[in-house]
Amino acid sequence: EKGCYWYRQLHIFTDPFYYIDYALASFAALELYEKSLQDRPQAWKSYIKICQTGGKLPFRTVLSENGLSAPFEKDAFKKIIQPLYKELNLDI
Repeated sequence: EKGCYWYRQLHIFTDPFYYIDYALASFAALELYEKSLQDRPQAWKSYIKICQTGGKLPFRTVLSENGLSAPFEKDAFKKIIQPLYKELNLDI
C-alpha cells in the first residue's frame, strides 16, 4: 500500500543476479523474435542452437554465434527496440 510490497520479494536480495540474467535473456529473446519475423526457419535454428550451447559457452559467445547482439554494445537497445516499435506502429 505504501510502495513497500517489493521488499517481500526476498530473491531480490538473496539472488540479485536472477534479475540481471532475466533482463539479458529478454534482450536476446526480443532480437530473436525480430529475426523470426524476417526468417522464421533460421530463427528457429538459432533458438535450438542457443538452447544446446547455453550454459556451456560464455553468454556473449552464444549470442555472437547466433547472430545476436550483446546488450552491452553501444546503441544495442535502440537496434532491438526500433523494429519492435515499427511492428507495433509506435513512434520513437
